[in-house]
Amino acid sequence: MSTHHVRSFAFVVLLLPLPALSSAQSALAAKSSSWRVRTTLSTGSEFDNNVYLASSNGRTAIDASGTTTSGRYDGMSSSSDVITTVRAGVEVARDGLGGRKLSVTPRAGYEFFAQNAARRNAQLDLSVAQDLGNGSEFRLRGALTPNTFFKNYMFDAVDTNGDGSISGGERRYAPADFRELEAGADYRRRLDKSTSKSPFGASVRVGAGYYARDYDSRFAGRNLSGPTAAADFVLSARRDTRFTLGYDVGKLSATTTPTVVLLDEPVYGRDFNGNGRATDLNARSLQPVDRSRLEQQASLKAQTRVGARTELDVGYARRWRSFSSTQQFDVSNNGRHDARNEFAGELQVRLSKPLSLKVGAQSSGQQLNRPLDSGVSGEVDDYTRLRGIAGLTYKF
Repeated sequence: MSTHHVRSFAFVVLLLPLPALSSAQSALAAKSSSWRVRTTLSTGSEFDNNVYLASSNGRTAIDASGTTTSGRYDGMSSSSDVITTVRAGVEVARDGLGGRKLSVTPRAGYEFFAQNAARRNAQLDLSVAQDLGNGSEFRLRGALTPNTFFKNYMFDAVDTNGDGSISGGERRYAPADFRELEAGADYRRRLDKSTSKSPFGASVRVGAGYYARDYDSRFAGRNLSGPTAAADFVLSARRDTRFTLGYDVGKLSATTTPTVVLLDEPVYGRDFNGNGRATDLNARSLQPVDRSRLEQQASLKAQTRVGARTELDVGYARRWRSFSSTQQFDVSNNGRHDARNEFAGELQVRLSKPLSLKVGAQSSGQQLNRPLDSGVSGEVDDYTRLRGIAGLTYKF
């Protein structure tokens, strides 16, 4: 607003009769204290060629399997699937601290797996954000997945033929259902604003939180929980292009738990199954297992406008996991390190003011160093994954 307009507005206000001024103030106060509601609905589908994050041999086994004695692939109908997601959110906003925007946004979503019915799940999340002015914001957030299934894990083994070695049919697997919870807070601050004279802008966001994953009692040794932290640095060039450099870390702890593992006796020179010899392969043994780990991820994302209504996003992320188990016979976790690389691209097209279309693709691959673990327990393995995504978002 120009200086002339400000002075004119002030002059008019001074000329208002007191009743009129009082009425205007009341209307302004009523508007400030009222809640404003905005609803978002989105739906999308994706094709995922490796929903269980299995190795190439594992994917073949999943697709070829039926009902087995071991139960390893029960409920795992296909290594690939088409997943349809529906999400709904309501942003309720009003003037908060200093007359600045305060918003409360609950959201709910549901993932429908076309072939793997056991993987269908619901998610809930909530965020509360307070605008602090000058590009700054404080936010509280939480997310809950009440119950979900990822894959089957081995919980026991029975040497039915008494040969001392556990074959594939002698292993016993069960679904590992779990509940997932995330909560945290973050603060965003603008460091510099993009203007016509200074085209580059910058902001930073830092946050801390808590993560917990709780399994059913049979797999309680897989429970993980601990503190998390994250930081993002955003560099923008006018309003058309933005680069985001991110870092996330989580120190996740598990309780060391006696667990059935399969060990090659000649490697250790021990008789694990108590049959009087130390020559059996895949011998059943009950050993303490610790799944605690440090998880880190670095990411870089670029967003730019390629038309009046089109935005292109491309990104890369690398995740590291370092497991801290010191248990001698915990072959799945002792000395284990994972590394995952992920590339993604997405195109968003605004079809109308409330409606937008999104299409994208993602490629990821993981490598592990577990020289003594054959992977028979159902743990994660080396894998590659391709996903194709398309969806619609409607805001009103």
